[in-house]
Amino acid sequence: MKKILLILLTIILLSGCTESENSNTYTPHKQTTYLGVITDKYGDMVIPLNTDVFIITTNDKTKDEMIKDFNNTVVNYHKLFDSHHDYENINNIKTINDNYGKEAVKVDKEIIEILKSAIKISNETDGYFNPTMGSISDVWKDLFNEAHINSDPDPLEVESAMACVLSNDELSEYIVIDETNSTVELKKLDRCSSGVEIDLGAYSKGYVLDKAYESLLKFESGFMLSAGSSSIITYVPDNAIDLHFSIGITNPNNTSDMLEALQVDNKAISSSGDYQQYFTGERIDGMFGA
Repeated sequence: MKKILLILLTIILLSGCTESENSNTYTPHKQTTYLGVITDKYGDMVIPLNTDVFIITTNDKTKDEMIKDFNNTVVNYHKLFDSHHDYENINNIKTINDNYGKEAVKVDKEIIEILKSAIKISNETDGYFNPTMGSISDVWKDLFNEAHINSDPDPLEVESAMACVLSNDELSEYIVIDETNSTVELKKLDRCSSGVEIDLGAYSKGYVLDKAYESLLKFESGFMLSAGSSSIITYVPDNAIDLHFSIGITNPNNTSDMLEALQVDNKAISSSGDYQQYFTGERIDGMFGA
């Protein structure tokens, strides 16, 4: 049977504006700062949120403080939610996965908060988002390159990995959250031979942007935050009547073309595209067939 998936379009940045020093008017200039790589405890380079992350500030007076605040927020949360790297003196999602079937792990309250949120989202979406898809992601992750286009993994590998994905009913039973002692235990699942693996994926990307947004409101200055140019949040203060942010919608069939421009003042918007990381089948006029 042929399946067609709905196209969701990737967002690209078009423009921002800059606040003048002595009034509430804005000039068509922007201060953009990209967050660079960080290193794990072994010195290996890591890209925060696994994508390009940047902030556009609109006030020269506050930009340095805002950039520092933004960078600290994104880096700190990334280290906590990272399921693939170890960091000095931090128990993170990878630490929980590494202790699968062994013991509870003492964690920061931010990890407990996002895990509770992820379990709730999984239940509300009937499992369309599942925080234990890590084992499945591992099966495919090495195949997303030019040498493996349209080459399927071993079906037995897929079947084995699927056995390690918790159902909605099992999430709270096997991800044991103890808020009093601030611990998380990933209990052993008998049917799973390799281990249940928590991977918050793109959910953590939007979650961290939300936290960065909240931390920057105290500056009362306009800004745009972007992760991968596909998750964007903007803030325009009430008195900034001349400040506007615009984005463009990329044509998935020709990424050099823009389909439409949108004004996104005081909005959050997120998207994905079928022209990135598609795997089986072939794309036909922007659709994905398998």
